Amino acid sequence: MPHSVCPLVLWAIVLLAWHLSSCTADPEATNFTFVVSNWETLTAGWDIVGHQHPEDINVSVIWTATGANYWYYCSESTHRSCFLDESNFRGSPRYTFNITLSTQDGASVKSMSMTTRDHVKPAPVESLNVTHVTSRCVGLAWNKDTWDRTVTFRVTYSTFTSTNTTETSEHTITICGLTPNTRYNLSVSASDAYGHGYPSDPRTALANTTEDPEATNFTFVVSNWKTLTAGWDIVGHQHPEDINVSVIWTATGANHWYYCSTSTHRSCFLDEFDFRGSTSYTFNITLSTQDGASVKSMSMTTRDHVKPAPVESLKVTHVTSRCVGLAWNKDTWDRTVTFRVTYSTFTSTNTTETSEHTITICGLTPNTRYNLSVSASDEYGHGYPSDPRTALANTTEDPEATNFTFVVSNWKTLTAGWDIVGHQHPEDINVSVIWTATGANYWYYCSTSTHRSCFLDESNFRGSTSYKFNITLSTQDGASVKSMSMTTRDHVKPAPVESLKVTHVTSRCVGLAWNKDRWDRPVTFRVTYSTFTSTNTTETSEHTITICGLTPNTRYNLSVSASAGHGYPSDPRTAPANTTEEEPGAAPNMTDASFTAHKCVNNTRSVTIYLRPPDHTTHNGVLRRYNVTYARGLNNADITDSTVLLEALDCNADYNVSVYAANDVGMSPPFTLRIPKLGDVLPPTDVLVAFDNESVNVSWKSASHEEKNWTISWNIFCVWNHDVQDCENQVDWIKSDNNESFVKVPLKMSPDKIQFAVSMTTAEGSSGMVLSSCVYNVSKSPTDKPVVSSVKSQPNLGLTVKWSPKRCYDAMLITEYRIEYCHNANYVTCDTTSITSESDTYVIPGLLKDVTYRVRIRQRTVAGLDGVFSDPVYLKVIDTRFPVSLIGWITIGCLIFLIGLGYTLAQCIKKAHHTWNEYDEISLPHFYVISGVQETSPSAGKNTVVSGQGSRGPEDDRVSRYQSLVPNFVSNPGLKNEKKTKENPHASLSVESLDTDYARVIIDDDSMPGHPVPSFQYQQPTDEDVWADSAGSSDESLPPYVTAGTKDGED
Repeated sequence: MPHSVCPLVLWAIVLLAWHLSSCTADPEATNFTFVVSNWETLTAGWDIVGHQHPEDINVSVIWTATGANYWYYCSESTHRSCFLDESNFRGSPRYTFNITLSTQDGASVKSMSMTTRDHVKPAPVESLNVTHVTSRCVGLAWNKDTWDRTVTFRVTYSTFTSTNTTETSEHTITICGLTPNTRYNLSVSASDAYGHGYPSDPRTALANTTEDPEATNFTFVVSNWKTLTAGWDIVGHQHPEDINVSVIWTATGANHWYYCSTSTHRSCFLDEFDFRGSTSYTFNITLSTQDGASVKSMSMTTRDHVKPAPVESLKVTHVTSRCVGLAWNKDTWDRTVTFRVTYSTFTSTNTTETSEHTITICGLTPNTRYNLSVSASDEYGHGYPSDPRTALANTTEDPEATNFTFVVSNWKTLTAGWDIVGHQHPEDINVSVIWTATGANYWYYCSTSTHRSCFLDESNFRGSTSYKFNITLSTQDGASVKSMSMTTRDHVKPAPVESLKVTHVTSRCVGLAWNKDRWDRPVTFRVTYSTFTSTNTTETSEHTITICGLTPNTRYNLSVSASAGHGYPSDPRTAPANTTEEEPGAAPNMTDASFTAHKCVNNTRSVTIYLRPPDHTTHNGVLRRYNVTYARGLNNADITDSTVLLEALDCNADYNVSVYAANDVGMSPPFTLRIPKLGDVLPPTDVLVAFDNESVNVSWKSASHEEKNWTISWNIFCVWNHDVQDCENQVDWIKSDNNESFVKVPLKMSPDKIQFAVSMTTAEGSSGMVLSSCVYNVSKSPTDKPVVSSVKSQPNLGLTVKWSPKRCYDAMLITEYRIEYCHNANYVTCDTTSITSESDTYVIPGLLKDVTYRVRIRQRTVAGLDGVFSDPVYLKVIDTRFPVSLIGWITIGCLIFLIGLGYTLAQCIKKAHHTWNEYDEISLPHFYVISGVQETSPSAGKNTVVSGQGSRGPEDDRVSRYQSLVPNFVSNPGLKNEKKTKENPHASLSVESLDTDYARVIIDDDSMPGHPVPSFQYQQPTDEDVWADSAGSSDESLPPYVTAGTKDGED
């Protein structure tokens, strides 16, 4: 073969090998599994073999069941499984599956059948729990998912070394025969009752068996040789209360076993009847459970377990600096016991014993707190000590003489004194005192002595310059000596003065005189004079004194004591004295603003003066009255009055008012108060008082632009005076020297008990007090509902809301009323407007036609706090305006009416003119302009003549206006019908010839009372009512009059 052919052969062999390797077996479904889960669903599974890439195989699965007429698709399927849910799996006894595997080489079908009962897997049990555990048994309980199927439960219990199984058809089981004190793993699974299919997934639990129950830790107590209590613990069982305990006992010399007087699970009590004091006892305790019974036997000897009764009535009998005594009683005197006494501090504990029922413990630390306890025990030391009884004791300090005092009484005797400290009962101390003096050769006993003093009488005290005392204090703990020295001159106490008396008294001076006991010793006298509020002292070496600079009308307590310079003053001798009165030393305590000017009526007014007495220290007596003088006279007021009223003061005059306070001796200097005339000083307005929990602020308004200052006054309704047991309503004030319009007042009382006022003072004087218009709490919100009195609809789509406004009430200042008006179904679309509190009406404009509105109002305070809403008012908005078309028709109708009315009037005038021309004769009056008219003055009640201007001129067009009302025929006597015209018979009359009953008519619009002016035919209407009847003032210059009339007796 040529060399060129070899490579081709090699390539052919490689391609053939590759082709043979890629040709695998046909794919096949195998290893079928079927699981019927709890008789509800079915899952079929298989493996696919014979293909290198199973994911390239198309798998199609259909199934049918016994009694089915068709093949069905799986509820869910994968390459290796088919799932039938509850709607497809109907519990048929048998199912067949066809699995078609399709590849590019072709397709293969594998058919497999299964019987349902052979593949059932029940659901796991539920709520598995351990119900009880003993030393050899464990109880289990559970629930199952399907109660309509019969299953068998397999229970497995295992330890580290063994595994056991049991079965039951119940859902509870108790497994016994277990090993005590062992940990068990327990599991429960369910299977078909006939043993087909698969067991369910197991559910597990843990349990530790207990030990076998056993009585242990025995105790025996023989209480005070009278009763016996045996006790024990039970171990090795989870629930001791499930154990039945039976106890019997016997004693030395007894022939039988007996039950306890009283027994529990852990004790047996023998009362005095059963316990007879035997020397030993034996107890059998039987513990019975469902696993079996065990018996424990225990013996005891009586004397080894005796516990005496506690001691009684333990008390501390005595305490010293180093000893404490205790005493007690015991319950059983026929038994010999030993008492253990323990005494301890914070740092140490000590014990001692005694067979007695009293003890004194010594060797303690002075000034220390001890805790003491006493317990009783059997005299041989067997058994238990009784419960202790305790007491407390504080040891005292070692006794010591201290706080020495020495008194040489009037250079004649000596008394030494001291205190004893550091011992609870000083009377138990033996006290011994000796003394010696300068120049003495021996120690001597006191003339008289006590535990705390030593007295030397005149025979022992010889006036030595110094003395020394030794005081020895002896107790059962030992003895101590204290030595003390003194110098005589440093401790002299002279005798009291004698015959102290008041020699004279004035308003500001008091004289005293006295005698002394020993004139051979120089002494200084201290004089003390005091009142309730002050004490003063002066000294003198004389035995008389005059004390001046005192306060008039005051009670003084005076005392005189003598002193030798060193030592002590003598006991004082006292005398009282009352200084006499004198005229008050200061003017009444008032300000320029201590008045209120009342309203001016008929050019007069009243003024209230606010009175306040001068400071108490300047009364110089008992104030009786106030004297108030001014230009119109003198007013008096009782001193208890707080105001005086000045009446009928001229509003246009200034007044200087002098106010005096007077007692029985005279009057004080005056306080001068200037009351300016009305209008000189503008008073403040709108005085408001705002308060909260911390402060009070007074504010006001002022229209004055002058330089000014302010006085802010207040009057507390009741200031309690403890001296007179009554209220004193006095005005108090502060001043503010600036142009501010508010001030903070330093008050510590609720403002509702105070009346506030503000006054302004300028160079012209004071405005007087203007009382506050409102006292309000800034933090208080309105709680009362405001009342809407009416809500009415307006023609222009509005609502008129009316209410009763309140600006200041119940300690609140209302500054706004907030009106809320809402519409829509639930009245959720709302608008709000604010109106000042002075208003009582508001018109809400621009509302919707035929819509019902809810209207409410509420108050808002000056601090912006809103109150509660008023009760709502509901009203529909109605448009009552005329439509445009209706207004047009009304206009046309009015025009037609006016045209008809004009025509009717024209016809009437024509007819009247025709009738006028038919008169035979007409008599007309002449009109005269006169310079004087006699009239009745409404003020004087008599006739007077009022001068006028006398003729018509261009300066007064009222005459021309009047004469224009007269027809032309008045100025032209010729008439159209001359045959019926006569000459006016009054043409030649003068002013003086006019009768007084002629009518008078004023030319101006303001006419005076008089007869009505005659009316004239054909008179044109005028725009003014010239006959208006209004009366003028009698002191005004009147315009000229025109008098019209006829002569008496003529037409």
